[in-house]
Formats: sequence, C-alpha cells, structure tokens
Amino acid sequence: MAQNIWLGLVSSDCTDEDNWSLSLVPATGDDVLVPASATNSITGTIANAINSFNRVDNSQVVISYLVITLQSQTNKNVRIGGTVACSLSVSYASTIEISQATSVVNSYGVMISGTNNTELQVDSQSSGNVGIGFTNGTYGVTAATTEITTLVLNGGITTISPVTTFTSLTQNGGVVNSYAGQINTIQSGQFNVFNVGGTYTVNQGGVVDLTQDIISKTITNLNVYKSGSWNDSNSVGTYTNPITLVGCGLEDCSIKIGKGRHIMPS
Repeated sequence: MAQNIWLGLVSSDCTDEDNWSLSLVPATGDDVLVPASATNSITGTIANAINSFNRVDNSQVVISYLVITLQSQTNKNVRIGGTVACSLSVSYASTIEISQATSVVNSYGVMISGTNNTELQVDSQSSGNVGIGFTNGTYGVTAATTEITTLVLNGGITTISPVTTFTSLTQNGGVVNSYAGQINTIQSGQFNVFNVGGTYTVNQGGVVDLTQDIISKTITNLNVYKSGSWNDSNSVGTYTNPITLVGCGLEDCSIKIGKGRHIMPS
C-alpha cells in the first residue's frame, strides 16, 4: 500500500504510468491523491482495486470521466473536493464525500455513478450542482444502475436520476430534485419530487413539493412534524395510508392536497 499522486505530466490517461508520482499506475491497495494542480486532467479506468481516493479541496484538476473500484465496502473512502468538473464512477466504497462542487449552467459540477456503495454524503456549497446516477460528463444523460445504500444531503443542489437506487435519504439542507423514490427524511431544505412517490418524513423546516410535474405518484407513508410543509396542490399523490402528524396539530404545519383542500397553519 502506497500513496500514488496524479501528476498528469504527459497526458490525461490514467493508465499511463508516466502520469503518476510512483511512475506506476495505482496498484491494489494504493491511496490515490489528486492534488491542487496537475499538468493534465485525468480520465480512464484504474484497473486495480484501490484503498482510497481523494481530490483535495480547491483542486483545479478536472476529472473528465474516471472509473475506480475500492477493495471492499469496509473503511474504503472516496473524497471529492475541488472547484472544477468531476465525473466519477465508484464501486465498493464505504463512504463517498463530496465536499465541494462547482456551479455549471445546464450541467453538474460533480457526477457520481457506480454500484455497491454504502453511503454518499454531499456537503457542497449552496451553488454547487451534484448529479447522482449521471455520467460521461453530459448533463441529463443517465448512467447504468447506481447503487448507494444511504444518501446524506447537507447542502448544494442535488439531482437524483431515475436509475439510482438507495435504501434511505436524509436531507439536512440545500435543494434536492429526486426522480428516484425510496424512504426520504427531510430535516430542512427544499425537496422536489419528480416521477415517483415513496415514504416521507418531513421534519421542522423541511419543504416537499410535488408540483414539479403531473405524473401520478404513490405515497406509501407520510409523517409531518411541526413547521413541516407538504405541497401536493395538483393532487398527483395517491396516499396508501393516512397522513400522520407527529407532535403537532393541523395548525402547526402546512399540508396542501388538491386545489381547494389546503391544510394550513392558523
């Protein structure tokens, strides 16, 4: 196990050993570091299963499209900083942390895809755009199935593609545009629902909006806490179970279901 630093001295090809600090392509168990600057961007597939991957904060090295595999899902971490574009396919990571994502018009600053990943955490600044389940550096093009057990979204603007599967989602801030329905807990921030339904817990300060499209959705369970907001004013939701108000009354939250049938705080 060794640290191998991307230098990009001769090209953007990650399979060219002359682009690496060890003059070798990353070996099994290596820690791969993308520094603040390099001669060229990085692209391609790292064939061997590595121990960790880190593009440092404020890095100016573009990751055009890179495929990496971690050794296992136990203590194998990926961290993405930097203020330039990144398109990364990751498999078998225990944690993927996005600490920075640039803001790009009609594009995503960071695109993540890949399978068999345990947790993805987004901590980017408010203007940072992150696309989950997108690839090849192209806005709006979906990848093959993207699998992440847990999503923790703390900031930025995150779009989740229809080919993304996850077990649970917790939003603590920022804006989420979701085309994939699972179990979602909205602590705070704006959560926009497209195409699909699911199970939702809307905590204090959370806002869920189903008015972004007119596609019917099945809402399996809905739990709303004090000061939570649920907007289904176009009646696109079919509610499998009764709505549960947790620790509050109708006067303490905002629920809109169908035009003319609004439940609002007094």
